[in-house]
Amino acid sequence: MKKIVSALLTATMLLSVTASTTLSVSAVTTDKIESGLAYTNEYGKWTYELTASGDGYKIIGYDKSMSDIEVPSFIDNLPVVEISDFALDYCDNLTSITIPDSVTAIGRMAFMGSTNLSTVNLPEGLITIGDSAFRDCSSIDSITIPSSVTSIGNYAFRNCSNIPSITLPNGLTTIGEYVFYNCTGLTSLTIPDNVTSIGNSAFRDCTNITSITIPDGLTYLGRRAFYNCSSLTSLTIPDGVTSILNSTFYNCGNLTSLTLPESVTSIEEYAFGNCNSLTSITIPDGPTSIPKGAFSNCSSLTSIIIPDSVSAIDEDVFYRCSNLTSITIPKSLTSIAEDAFIHCANLKDVYYIGSEEDWNSITIGANNYYIENATIHYNYIPPMAGDVNVDGQLGVNDVLYLLKNIVGATALTDRQFANADVSGDGRLTLLDAILIQRLILEAK
Repeated sequence: MKKIVSALLTATMLLSVTASTTLSVSAVTTDKIESGLAYTNEYGKWTYELTASGDGYKIIGYDKSMSDIEVPSFIDNLPVVEISDFALDYCDNLTSITIPDSVTAIGRMAFMGSTNLSTVNLPEGLITIGDSAFRDCSSIDSITIPSSVTSIGNYAFRNCSNIPSITLPNGLTTIGEYVFYNCTGLTSLTIPDNVTSIGNSAFRDCTNITSITIPDGLTYLGRRAFYNCSSLTSLTIPDGVTSILNSTFYNCGNLTSLTLPESVTSIEEYAFGNCNSLTSITIPDGPTSIPKGAFSNCSSLTSIIIPDSVSAIDEDVFYRCSNLTSITIPKSLTSIAEDAFIHCANLKDVYYIGSEEDWNSITIGANNYYIENATIHYNYIPPMAGDVNVDGQLGVNDVLYLLKNIVGATALTDRQFANADVSGDGRLTLLDAILIQRLILEAK
């Protein structure tokens, strides 16, 4: 009988402890968390759990009643090493947070939707910032990403529209998709030297950014990467980039000039659409077609040279390029799609590399009357640095022609002068003759 009574007492005590623990946990859990250990410090109540490795804790929830908080660095003699997925998302009262140096990872959507969060102090030992970690935190006006960070997830700072500037760490190699999408407060940004990839829409709708420095090691530039960066005035694309993808620079209305590197072998649809301040662009010899709408609504573009590699100009390529007056077209071109030059009322001159017979073999689609009615300059020889006698080739005769001019024996036309001034200093000297000799040797 005594054994039975003792067993009943033990069971009652265990039930009491279990009920007490359950109440303690449920008092601090959020709508995202159903279990976890409870901890209280002067900043409020937390829920946490052991990491998979067992060497620390991760914060998984918070009671959301405080506005200014500091995450504990240790709980029960173990370090807090992670802010878990969704841990402090949609905390309406949260205005500032300090994260201890022990934390190395911030999980997915950890602070997403905490719209009143304005100040974030990230620790020096932080390594990863998860997808959408600070997404929609529209009040953040001060944040420094530590040099230790090597990974920033997709959408991490999307719609953080109040951040005026941000310094990216040197250890970063990839800028993911939509990371700074709609960060309208950003005005300038330097991308670290180790970054090789910028994801789709990474800086889309950053409407106040005026300049971006891109490192030489970049090889991938995603679709719509700078879409609607309407204040961007200049940009240098490094030699490693091979493709300008769909709408990469669409609606960059203040971009005035751009030189594409020799490495670019393809251009996708609407890549430069609506860049209505673009006055000049250099296309390298590589792309085989100019795709749909590539330069549509580039109303400030006055002239353009299509490279020898291009065989097709697709529809709407120069739609509403109302100030386009001249275009240079290679002999390699075989087709011009319908509406390619629609609303190009000022197009007057076409400089064609081939013969009249070659031109007549080009298939020209409907609604291209402006190019059809322009003056076609057949067998055109394009400008070439060092081609002083304008015969389309580089040779010893070009050097001799220049030397005769230097000693006053011959006069040069404006075009001959431009080809001869290889140094670009506005004068013709022996330096230009030496540079032409170098070009001749390089061409062999």
